[in-house]
Amino acid sequence: MVLPLCIDCLGTGVVGVCKIVSSGSGKLRLASTNYPSDGLVTLSLSPPPSPEEVAVGCSSSGSSSKHPKWVNYVLAPIVEYISMLPTGHSMDLSMAVGGDVPLGGGLSSSASLMVGIGKLLELSIVDCGFGDCLYEGADVSEWPALRARTAKSAENGDYVKSPCGIMDQFVISCGEEGGALWVKCGGEGGGEGGKILSSVSFGSMDAGQNVGQNAGQNVGQKSAPVLVVADCGVRHSIASGEYPKRVKECEEGRKRILGGDGGGRMLSDVEWGEVENFLVGEGEGAGTFAADSGVGTDRDSPSASASASALWFRRCRHVISENARVKKCVSSLQSSDWAEVGRLMNASHESLKDDFEVSCGELDLLVDITRKTEGVYGSRMTGGGFGGCTISLLEGDGKEAAILEYIREEYRKKSGGVDCKPFVVKRPGGGVREVDH
Repeated sequence: MVLPLCIDCLGTGVVGVCKIVSSGSGKLRLASTNYPSDGLVTLSLSPPPSPEEVAVGCSSSGSSSKHPKWVNYVLAPIVEYISMLPTGHSMDLSMAVGGDVPLGGGLSSSASLMVGIGKLLELSIVDCGFGDCLYEGADVSEWPALRARTAKSAENGDYVKSPCGIMDQFVISCGEEGGALWVKCGGEGGGEGGKILSSVSFGSMDAGQNVGQNAGQNVGQKSAPVLVVADCGVRHSIASGEYPKRVKECEEGRKRILGGDGGGRMLSDVEWGEVENFLVGEGEGAGTFAADSGVGTDRDSPSASASASALWFRRCRHVISENARVKKCVSSLQSSDWAEVGRLMNASHESLKDDFEVSCGELDLLVDITRKTEGVYGSRMTGGGFGGCTISLLEGDGKEAAILEYIREEYRKKSGGVDCKPFVVKRPGGGVREVDH
C-alpha cells in the first residue's frame, strides 16, 4: 500500500494539435523545453519507429542514435493510444512538452509526462469523433484509472523498459486537491494494475488546528504543518538494475511464505501472522519483527537467523511493515496527529534504508540533518531511491523559511557544497487537468 500526493508547485505541460488520419500519413512533430538544443524532432507514425530506431542515448550528449532518448518517453504513450484507434488509422500530431519536475529526482517526472500526454490524446481523440474507441468503450468515469494504467504500460514497455509500479501514474491521473491517494498496488481485488482505496484528507493541514496528542521529538503543540521537498543532488534510474532485483527478491519471499503461487495472492496481501507461521514452520521463532503494528522491528533478536536473516526476508519485512505504516498514517492524517505522521515517516526511511536497501549516503545525510533540526516532525526519502529527493513534515506558522535555510546550509557544508534546493508544499495539489487557453 502507498499514500502518494501531488505537488502543487511543480508540473509538466503538454501542448499539442492532433488529427486522426489514415495509417499511411501519420506524423509526429515534437519539441521539448527541457532539451532545447535538440530542436524540432520529426518522426513518422506510419508506422511508429521501433524502440531500437529511436534512442540508445541522448543526442545532446553525443549519441549517434537517430533521435534523443527522451523521445521514447513521448512515443511510448502515443503508440498506446494509436493502438486504440480503428485499424487503418493513425495520428498527425504536433506537440511541445516541458516542465519543472526535476528529471531523475524521484518526483515522477516520467509519469507526469506520460499521463499528461494521455490526457491530451483523450481530448483530441474525442474531438475527432473517435471517443468510443478509448479504453475499449469504458465509461468516462473510469478513464482516470485507465489512463494511469495506460501510462504504466507505456513506461513498462519496449520504448522505456522501466519496471515501475502504478503509484505515480495513479496519483497524477486521479489525485485530488488537498489530500493523498490511498492505493493498493496489486493483490486481491486490485489485480496487476492496482486499486484506489480512497482519497485521504490531510485533516486540519490548512485549517491551523491542533497537531495531535503526541508531541514530536523537536516540536510541541503548534499550528498546521507544511511538507518540504529537498534534493540530495544524486540522480538515479530505476531501469538500471536494482529495482528489478527488488521485485525478484520480493517474489521469492512471496512464494516461500505463501507456498507456490500463493493462490494468486500477492505480497501486499500477506499479514504478519502468516510470516510468523512460516518462521515457526521453519523451526525458528518469529521474535519481535512485527512490534508496534509493523512499524518497529527487532533486527538483533536471537530468532533473526536462517530464513529470518535472508535477503528475501528483509525485503518482505519492509513491504509488510510499510503496509502497516500506511494504514496507521491514514488515520493519523485524518486526525491531524502530525507527530505520529512524522514518526511513521522516520520508521519508513529506516526500513527503506536497512531492509529494502534503496537509499544512499546522500539521502541518509539529508534525512539525518533534517530530523535533527528543531521544528521537524519527520523525514524520509521519496521516489525509487538510490538518489533523488526527501520529503519532510515540519512546523508551519511562518517558521518554515528559517528551517529550510538551516537545512540547506547544513547539507551544503556536509555534502561538499551541494545545494539541496528545499521548497515548501503547503497543501497537496490536484492531478492532471486541462488548462484553459
